[in-house]
Amino acid sequence: MKRIIRLALAAGCLAATNAMAASDPTDITSALIKSRMQSEGVASAIAMHDRDFVAMMLVDPASPYSELEAAPTLTNDVAWFDAVSNLSVAGSPMSPEVALAFLQWDGGFTKARPGQEISRIAPDDFIAANYSKAGVDRDIFDKAIDLLSHRHSTVAANIAVGAQILRDRARGVDPSDYGKMGVRLDVLERFLATRNSDELLESDREYLSMTIGQEMNRWRVGRATSRGDREIPTHFRVARVAAAYRDMQGYFATWPCDAQGNARLGYAGTQQPGDERPLCFVGATDRAVYKWYVGELWNQAHGMRERLHAEGPSTASKILNLLAPALLLTDVGALLEFMEPLVAEEMYSSGLIEEKEAELASSRAEERTCGRIYL
Repeated sequence: MKRIIRLALAAGCLAATNAMAASDPTDITSALIKSRMQSEGVASAIAMHDRDFVAMMLVDPASPYSELEAAPTLTNDVAWFDAVSNLSVAGSPMSPEVALAFLQWDGGFTKARPGQEISRIAPDDFIAANYSKAGVDRDIFDKAIDLLSHRHSTVAANIAVGAQILRDRARGVDPSDYGKMGVRLDVLERFLATRNSDELLESDREYLSMTIGQEMNRWRVGRATSRGDREIPTHFRVARVAAAYRDMQGYFATWPCDAQGNARLGYAGTQQPGDERPLCFVGATDRAVYKWYVGELWNQAHGMRERLHAEGPSTASKILNLLAPALLLTDVGALLEFMEPLVAEEMYSSGLIEEKEAELASSRAEERTCGRIYL
């Protein structure tokens, strides 16, 4: 069977009060998709678009600052109860309330307000809230932007998350197993000791880019960050770091957030056509921040291309070239379309569905996203 996951198929398209604790690696998103495919059939399950999913999860799906829908209609479906039941283990039942909280957190529907979704961290609460929700340590956060500059902040955000992933992997592996597990802690050490981006070794740039690229093509939730919080998906992590870098630059007129981290009416951007005002990032959902990040990434990439002939390739442009396959061929902004082929491939491998059904999930996702990399 040809490989089903989106990366291969998309190639054809190219021309709580505090942060959620990470003590439970439950993947309710995959469990729900699997349950729907089993109970409704693959064709019926994949008929729902991601925008339908968003409409069920948010009170105002068009607003980047929407509140959560307290009781999404999907929680009344048989598939939901089956998914929750299947995640329960002897002596440790999964409650629907906890499962819904995981779905909201992992699906990009929550915000990053200090003292609400994220613990307060002095002195730069809003900046720290964004990189903390991304699970990035301050030394890595600072080093990436120092090396690559705010002009290339979206590339810096990718490298920061890649370096953090490396650090977290190293923490979970015995040093004697680093070689066997492909953990290159020396790359992180050189990265943190580097004073100029031109000093970054080509092999180190490739390793960090490969690390973040691999994670973008996977779906992993529930791991613990260095602060002990539940890790959000990789794409959202990168977007949150980029948002923190934007907040570091300050704002010409007035801050788009109020003191509590909520959007200031009349000052904060709405992401509506023609509205160029800045977002209140901590008051926006992860999905809204990701949507902003995608636009910022392409704006910066365009600037790099324009400067290429005059200035030659920069370290940032070289890294962007390495990241390009993962950036172009993954789309977590359309979460269901990203997830369904992954779940279908796993179900086919386990003998739960036929090959033609797995192929259908992949082709349907390709049809919905080919030609528009992101929502």
